Amino acid sequence: MGKVFDWKRRKGNVMGSVFMFPEFGGLGLKEKVLCGMAFVAFFLFGVINGDAVYWNNSKVTAIEMVFSVLVLSAFGVRDFVRSPYVWIAVFFFIAVLGINLVGGDWGRASGMAAHFLFFAATFVLVSRIHSAALAVLLGVAAGAVWGGIRMIVAWCLMEFPSGFDWLNDPPGFANIRHFGYLLCVASVVGYWGGAKVTLSSKMLFCLVFFFSFSLMLWSGSRGAILASVSGCFFLFVIFERLRAPGVMVLYIGLLVAAMAVSAKFPVDQKGMGWVKAFDRSVQVKSLNGISTNRFAIWADSVHEIKQHPFLGNGGEAFVRAFPDGFAVQAHNGFLQVTLEWGGIFSVIFFTVVLSLFLRGVVCCRREGADSVYLYAGLSLFSTLFVLSLYDGVFYHAMPSAIFSGACAIILAEVKRLQAPLSS
Repeated sequence: MGKVFDWKRRKGNVMGSVFMFPEFGGLGLKEKVLCGMAFVAFFLFGVINGDAVYWNNSKVTAIEMVFSVLVLSAFGVRDFVRSPYVWIAVFFFIAVLGINLVGGDWGRASGMAAHFLFFAATFVLVSRIHSAALAVLLGVAAGAVWGGIRMIVAWCLMEFPSGFDWLNDPPGFANIRHFGYLLCVASVVGYWGGAKVTLSSKMLFCLVFFFSFSLMLWSGSRGAILASVSGCFFLFVIFERLRAPGVMVLYIGLLVAAMAVSAKFPVDQKGMGWVKAFDRSVQVKSLNGISTNRFAIWADSVHEIKQHPFLGNGGEAFVRAFPDGFAVQAHNGFLQVTLEWGGIFSVIFFTVVLSLFLRGVVCCRREGADSVYLYAGLSLFSTLFVLSLYDGVFYHAMPSAIFSGACAIILAEVKRLQAPLSS
């Protein structure tokens, strides 16, 4: 009679059994620890956002630096110097610190520089351990779910939850719109997971999509909703598995259910809920009103950019220029980067990231179904890039860190898929 549980035979698949993902089953102890580090880092990005912006950004910077040092220690310097993209990241790291000598905020500069080091570390990790990309995606999803659970628990413990200031004082976040940053990428991760083969993991990702989209609709975050829809649509176009009739019907049903559930918990506050968000959009009488004064903010940003168009104004330039304003950032990625770090830096930076994205798209179209993590990286990139056109993706550290992770996954997957072609 055989053993009921043969530990020697099964121990290699324990992590895969726990997480319902066979991708982790064949990893050694070192690889499992590093994947766990990636999961924890991206999970923490989503759960440490309850303080003022400065302190939230500082905490994300600390996590990025610790993670980067640990990955560097695990693999050594050699992997960091093999790719020109890593040297580009180092260039950006040094450039940000150099530009800030004009008198900008050093906390902001160190945070921005940390994103580039974090990109390099995540790239090396995913290049060496393919399953680390899944750990990143699961960390993003888990952070959103944890944040949502905190909201639900707080709602249940309140005597009159509909009258609470959910917009400006939500549990775990400084503003409900910041939670929307996380929910929009988590919903795209949930949609991507609809292509998983195993039923258990597919169900898990479906729940992530439903949970994230419900909370996003409930929050009334119009920008996050638009970014999520654009990311899901992009994924639908490039990922053939998601165009299967069964998957399409499933996610349409989940979307309708999310709309219905979110509408069942109305909040008295203006701007909360997708119904009120729609009403706000159709009732305003100007484009500036629809954009919540973004056109005015953009005009102010352009005025400040003209003061130092080439080398920028340093970290926190917007706050220094408008200390009494209701906004702390330019609400546009191009303007934010150019305002702080200058036109030269901005042109190089966006040329690099957009060329990386286009390179990933070309590779994805050629390689097909073997590019599942490349699809994920591209969809997160497109989601956050759309969001950056009208919000603070390149100002707030949490979405910036996730964007860095998406870029790292894209580059690592492109390198992996093209390796047989170049050998």
